[in-house]
Amino acid sequence: MKIIAIDGPSGVGKSTLAKKLSEHFNIPYLDTGKMYRAFSYLCTKKNIDLNKEKEVEKIIPEYNEIFPTVPFEILNSEEIARAASIVSQYKSVRDKMASLQRNFGIKNGGVLEGRDTTTVIFPDTPFKFYLYAKKEIRVWRRYSQVKGNWGRIAIDIEERDKRDRERKFAPLKFSKEAIPVDSSYLNENEVFRLFIKILKKMGFK
Repeated sequence: MKIIAIDGPSGVGKSTLAKKLSEHFNIPYLDTGKMYRAFSYLCTKKNIDLNKEKEVEKIIPEYNEIFPTVPFEILNSEEIARAASIVSQYKSVRDKMASLQRNFGIKNGGVLEGRDTTTVIFPDTPFKFYLYAKKEIRVWRRYSQVKGNWGRIAIDIEERDKRDRERKFAPLKFSKEAIPVDSSYLNENEVFRLFIKILKKMGFK
């Protein structure tokens, strides 16, 4: 199965791009970050202290969702985004999600986007990308998406970036084999067309 793996921080356009690529090539799409958000939502519903790894681990057997059914408004909230950034630091959580994501990709192929799809989940796929953008543009994109407090959003993104980069297990990092793409001054259609051009040159059909 052919896998397109796209990594990068929040607010760079990974989800929008991955959906467009999925539709264009008629292959499945998996938002790996949404799985972490859904799991963190499950933990909050059960009043689990997210900062206590042992407590979070107790909930792991209850989670097996590839495509979470939690409403978009909840999963996309800043509260759940912060919660997901915390639970995603734990090895037991990442091991569970990695297993689900690999099984999905092996069975179906497709476009997978997240923080470690190019380095941990499918490091052997030749179709690896790292999408990034300037921080101020990422803050603006997030603000346009969820509104809320600009300053709080900027702080949340900075804190999330730090946790993603510095976590012990499967940190967000640029794979030397991935193709870097800066989306700072490109709209979603321009990014999509650029990816199609690159993928065609690489022989993806």
